[in-house]
Amino acid sequence: RFDNMPVHGHDTNLLWDAGLKLIFHLGKYRTKGPSESELAAIAEAARIAAEAEAARLARIQAEQEALHRARVEEARRAEEAERAAREAAEAKERAFRTPIPTVYFANDSKQVLEEYDPGLQEALDILQRYPDFQLEIHAYCSRSGSKAYNQKLSEQRMEAIRGWFTAHGIPMERMAEAYFHGIDHNASSAAQARRAELKFIK
Repeated sequence: RFDNMPVHGHDTNLLWDAGLKLIFHLGKYRTKGPSESELAAIAEAARIAAEAEAARLARIQAEQEALHRARVEEARRAEEAERAAREAAEAKERAFRTPIPTVYFANDSKQVLEEYDPGLQEALDILQRYPDFQLEIHAYCSRSGSKAYNQKLSEQRMEAIRGWFTAHGIPMERMAEAYFHGIDHNASSAAQARRAELKFIK
């Protein structure tokens, strides 16, 4: 006997539990599997599902590639626009700094000689290309003759230059900065004094 084991009216203090599970199958027992038509239907459904998934993934990939191409194209266009704007600004600045040849006049003359047409034409092209450019004119005379006469002659030379440009389509208001100075006492010679100087202004 074991210590402190109660006595339950058994010959020993050892209690035994035993169990037995019996399963009887009466007749034949067999799990029925799917038929061939059911298997074919399952396979077809799986194939359709796989194709649908593949199409979905392909569509997502195509959308992502299209979005990537659109972003690349947008970046390229923005870069080209920026480069074009920068080049246009540089070209405009070069045009603004383009020197206009000085127009020299014969003695006691206000006629613009044809030999200056190429230089004036270049200035005209720039004025037509950039409407915000204006033309500043300064006309002078030599010491030959009186002060009053040369003052008037320098005005006529200034007007002759403005007339050349207005005859080619440049409005007068774009040549508002026009001055006639009369005798140029600082000129190195009479030929150098009989002139009209032109430059672009904004």
